[in-house]
Amino acid sequence: MTFSTPHHGHDACADAAEKRVEARASEAGKRLKDNHRIVFSILLSDHRAVGVYDIAARSEAHGKRLQPVQIYRALETLMELGSVHRVESANAYVACHSNHACRRPQILICTACERVSEMDSPKVQNALEQASLENGFVMTQQNIELRGLCPNCTGQPNA
Repeated sequence: MTFSTPHHGHDACADAAEKRVEARASEAGKRLKDNHRIVFSILLSDHRAVGVYDIAARSEAHGKRLQPVQIYRALETLMELGSVHRVESANAYVACHSNHACRRPQILICTACERVSEMDSPKVQNALEQASLENGFVMTQQNIELRGLCPNCTGQPNA
């Protein structure tokens, strides 16, 4: 996924992501509950990373004040489905807007507008796996976060 433009059709973007998470849950034999939907809806409200306590505060607008433990459980399921990514450096989470479940994305964080996007580059992934193997290392987890300026903030067109 590339960075969204400030005036993209966000409602359509969010609707498509909601349909994808429902389909992924169904394929995995999981049933999304209200807490999952509330958390995912909050994450879909913007293309910025959101922390657990901010999710808790925003959950009241959805008719239910979620506790952090409920949010962490919902996030765990949503991450297993490949529909949410953790932004480690911000201790926050972002909804996945990719059409496929990217399991090891490279997270792009704009330092100006704070928008977050994911890049799921097979070239980057293959290079990391090859380098790991060459060093006798078995990679079990990875976290790649790149900070910089998005195309919207630099005035450059999206790729």
